Amino acid sequence: MTSTSADCGIVLAATSDQAMDHTASTTSYPKNITLDIGGRNFKTSIDTLRAESEYFRTQLSDRWTWPLEDDGSYFLDADPELFAHLLTFMRRPGTFPLFYDTAKGFDFDLYNKPETEAEYFQVDKLHEWIKNKKYIQAVNTQLTSATLVNIKSAMQLQAEISKGGELHITPCTRKVYLCPRQITAHRGHAEQCGGACHRRQAENDVVYEDEPYWQVLSFEKKTLLDEKVCRIG
Repeated sequence: MTSTSADCGIVLAATSDQAMDHTASTTSYPKNITLDIGGRNFKTSIDTLRAESEYFRTQLSDRWTWPLEDDGSYFLDADPELFAHLLTFMRRPGTFPLFYDTAKGFDFDLYNKPETEAEYFQVDKLHEWIKNKKYIQAVNTQLTSATLVNIKSAMQLQAEISKGGELHITPCTRKVYLCPRQITAHRGHAEQCGGACHRRQAENDVVYEDEPYWQVLSFEKKTLLDEKVCRIG
């Protein structure tokens, strides 16, 4: 009888521990929580996290016990800079991010990294949108006008390049008339040579010099943003 009583005591103790574990696992979370993501705190609502992330629907469910840190936050070992982009989307899930600069174009690195995080945290809408590169459809560039100029010096060419824009540069060579009296003002302008020049020329062949130059065709670009691509519905 004594042995049976001891066995029953052990069974009762185990049952009590199981009940305590079950109580801990069903502890409800507060409406608003603070996440410690790699040392940076983010305060948000559990509704925001659960709505767009299967990861957080599981993590913030009765199936898991997520221990609190000493400061009352919940810790996750992740990149805080990347998580900030995910949280921004989860807060406004109707708008996708557009990382684009008119001078540099798309920031593909800034898309690739959040794509990996979105997949990990199971933010499926964002992950699929980035994975399928939908953002490329949001920006269209049109060439609105074209200007053709001839440039003689490398300094002028560099000045034209520094203006930016779409440029098509073609190196060329042309024949330039040389005055027989070597008058600089007559260079390239045979019509300015008078009788003295013609007498000097006499029966000699007219002399031309090869002169390099660049043809620069410049385009003005207009960037058009299709906001519908970055929005749901």
